[in-house]
Amino acid sequence: DEDGITPIILAKQVFKEVDTILLNPGEVDEKLIENLDKYEEIYITDLSITEDLAIKIDENEDYKNKIKLFDHHQTALYLNKYPFAKVVIETDERKESATSIFYKYLLTISDSEILRKESTKGLVEEVRLIDTYDFKTEEDERAKNLDYLFSILGRENYIEYFTNYIKENDTFAYNEKENYLIKIQKDKVDNYITQKEKET
Repeated sequence: DEDGITPIILAKQVFKEVDTILLNPGEVDEKLIENLDKYEEIYITDLSITEDLAIKIDENEDYKNKIKLFDHHQTALYLNKYPFAKVVIETDERKESATSIFYKYLLTISDSEILRKESTKGLVEEVRLIDTYDFKTEEDERAKNLDYLFSILGRENYIEYFTNYIKENDTFAYNEKENYLIKIQKDKVDNYITQKEKET
């Protein structure tokens, strides 16, 4: 989803080379073990690892220093005992997403101007809102619309599109083209729901 993908966009603003591996929850341990010696740094976002693997990493100084894990799921809180993991459910009664946690981390290690742009802050916030369902209580339509855009664009196009978006825009606001795409997806969803209601 957007919360699993957007950290890639943020990382591209800070690091010269970024390789990405998109995984489902049950695949993380195996892929991490495969890649432990291939990279200088490894960032895991919106996913966790098993405690068995966490213990092995913690016992290896090299691995412990090169891995950083950012998650916001309750089920991953046990990883906070390890120095390479940061699992945060909420900050000051505000729910966190992996994107917002990773973003805050990047701000501490980088002076990238793009990271500090309002367009980037806006993207991070809309991802947080949609992923935590806070868009419902805060009545933020832009977050729901971001979800529609993600559905249309798909993973790779979403990454490319919003990597360029935050570079080219000063604020986060949808233009005529984006609103047109959003309308197409909204209509598609509405038609699907209407059809299913008729069938039931």
